Amino acid sequence: MGSNKLQANDDGDWEFLRYFTNCTRLQVIDLSDNTLGGILPSFIANLSSSIQWLSMAKNQISGIIPLGIGSLNGLEDLEFQGSGKYGSVYRGNMSLPSAVNVVVAVKVFTLQHASSSRSSMAECEALRNVKHRNLIKIITCCSSMDTRGNDFRALVFEFMPKYSLDRWLHPRIHEQTHKLSIAQLLNIAVDVADAIDHLHNNSCPTVIHCDLKPSNILLSADWIAYVADIGLAKLVGESIEQSSLSAGDSSTVGIRGTIGYVAPEYGAGGQASVVGDAYSFGITLLEMFTGKAPTDNMFREGLTLHLHAEMTLPEKISEIIDPALLHVEQYDNDAEILTCLSSVIEVGVSCSKENPSERMDMKHAAAKLNRIREGKYRE
Repeated sequence: MGSNKLQANDDGDWEFLRYFTNCTRLQVIDLSDNTLGGILPSFIANLSSSIQWLSMAKNQISGIIPLGIGSLNGLEDLEFQGSGKYGSVYRGNMSLPSAVNVVVAVKVFTLQHASSSRSSMAECEALRNVKHRNLIKIITCCSSMDTRGNDFRALVFEFMPKYSLDRWLHPRIHEQTHKLSIAQLLNIAVDVADAIDHLHNNSCPTVIHCDLKPSNILLSADWIAYVADIGLAKLVGESIEQSSLSAGDSSTVGIRGTIGYVAPEYGAGGQASVVGDAYSFGITLLEMFTGKAPTDNMFREGLTLHLHAEMTLPEKISEIIDPALLHVEQYDNDAEILTCLSSVIEVGVSCSKENPSERMDMKHAAAKLNRIREGKYRE
């Protein structure tokens, strides 16, 4: 029943779930990617003890998980916020020295995957000493044993109420989201560029993100962007074991990154590099302003998002810009806006060139995007 437009806002709306309490052999329930909100009913604990996997991810559920859910002895995977190859993210509440009942995001690593243990260590190491206003902040971490005696590792982050950029670029049918404005997208682009520039040029050791994409860019309540999910990160100077170069949800074994965003040289066995991050940033930037994901069905037979954008520069820029962007708000000078957008697309194209040696690095990309935003960009 995932991605099936199911809705729930109060206790009465959750009554459909009660019918499953009679299904004694039911092992899997997938309610992810719907519009289920409110508080989980207590009768969820009456589901079959045969249930092994229960997913409520990508909904708007709030409140406390019913304590009775612990009686589901066969339950192995419980997903609420979201999940990936290396673990699941949950929304929760905890008390901190500075505040009580703070909403947080908890990333629990799936240590059954050998690479997940490396991922958790990479993320902890990458974020331990790296501080920047646009990098997601770790509140605390946990390394312990669960009730079954298995290793347990988790990171607790600040919760981002606007979720990921991906959800605003490509909203699901049932989600009531609005189109982000050019100004909002430009602010997000600058935030991300500044964060990656910091990882590359102002942290010691240098950190390579390795999996930059819209779903790893989180947004705060006031639309500040935070780069997250540095689980594949490489610290420059560490040894690279080919067996550890595994990827995320849509990735292929042996490649750091996600299909569509991963640098071409990684697919040929190339090592992680700062120009690989620049490529991922360039593709992400083009996606933000064209509205087209790099895996869109239109990109086939040699046509890529990079070529699609490059062929329109500079005179035909209006042909690839997401048309909805120009209708979000009224602009006094359309020619000036198109010039601004053309400059942004040029940065995206320069960062995502196929040849690594020809790519714009993140220091220059961040500087140019800051100048564009400030209205001081000049060729």
